[in-house]
Amino acid sequence: MDTIKKKFLAMPIKKSMGWIFLTTFFCVCILIGTIIFQMNRIQNGILERKEFSVNAGDGTWEHEPFTRGEAAVYYGCYAAMAVLPAVCLLLGMAVSSRIFYRLKLREPLRELQNGMEKAARDDLDFSISYDSEDELGRLCRSMERMRRELCRSQERTWELLQQRRLLSASVAHDLRTPVTVLKGYLDYLKEDGCDKKVSDEDIRTAVCGMDEAVKRLERYAGCVQDIDRLENVKVQRQKESVDELVQELQRDISSLSADKKIVVSCSLSQTEIDLDKQLVFRVIENLVQNAVRYAADEVKVELCGEDNFLLIRVSDDGKGFPPESLNRAADLFFTTENSGHFGIGLNICRILCEKLGGTLTLENQENGGACVTAAVKIF
Repeated sequence: MDTIKKKFLAMPIKKSMGWIFLTTFFCVCILIGTIIFQMNRIQNGILERKEFSVNAGDGTWEHEPFTRGEAAVYYGCYAAMAVLPAVCLLLGMAVSSRIFYRLKLREPLRELQNGMEKAARDDLDFSISYDSEDELGRLCRSMERMRRELCRSQERTWELLQQRRLLSASVAHDLRTPVTVLKGYLDYLKEDGCDKKVSDEDIRTAVCGMDEAVKRLERYAGCVQDIDRLENVKVQRQKESVDELVQELQRDISSLSADKKIVVSCSLSQTEIDLDKQLVFRVIENLVQNAVRYAADEVKVELCGEDNFLLIRVSDDGKGFPPESLNRAADLFFTTENSGHFGIGLNICRILCEKLGGTLTLENQENGGACVTAAVKIF
């Protein structure tokens, strides 16, 4: 019985409706035939109890008159044979419609209605689970996919808002230092300069300090603009030759370090891949520049494929990520340095990887050194 029900639930709606109505029509026909047969038996039973005689005038057979009760039953059978088939047909249509609704429509419609009501209230904490291969089953799965996409969109929006808040907080925090420096020098020159107590050497020192603070402000403003422009970057994929891609990559990154060796290797089996070369190269250049700063002697860049992803592994032979900052190294403006480095390179790489349909993973190698893997979706 369960097997029949599963096969019925997997049928297309049109086919299952046809089977239900055909089965119902067959049952109704049997019922109508049974009713007519029983009515005829009742009439024949009444006639069998009557005496028949031949009419002398025209030679026809006549039976003795019916009693009032017999007449009511006899002619009532004619009425039943006329009315009951129509009643059975209407009843069969109602029963088949109810069966069809209960088996094919009630559960998916309830799931869809509940889902739409919750989605309208901006509540996506639900799931639509209707396991069927018919049209409504596919519709429920599409609704579930849409719900998951909306959840991911909300998560991305929330992350974007969090990044915006972090950006605002970082801007307010990091601008305070150079502004304080500028204000201190200006106050010094304004107070002591008017009394002519400031020597030329002091003035040169103050001007140099103010110049460094202004340059830091300019670099910081440029970093903020870079991050803001990333949101409007459009991915433009096209077919690229793997051999030409590797050769161009070797030429580009060879100039990123004069004293440290950069080794590029590729184990891709494809001869062509579909990607946005400019964005991928920007990710690689950022990762290599970051690795060069911490490497002792060598940086390795490995390209390989896994499923529909291009994996770019950039590793160095340095000290690796500090354990306390391993999970935060790709956060916006996170840095452990005090050398004027703002800490946006890995964050830019992560944003670009997400735009390219991939991820950015940070880890330390067993033999020492850091390893950053950028996964980029290819077709």
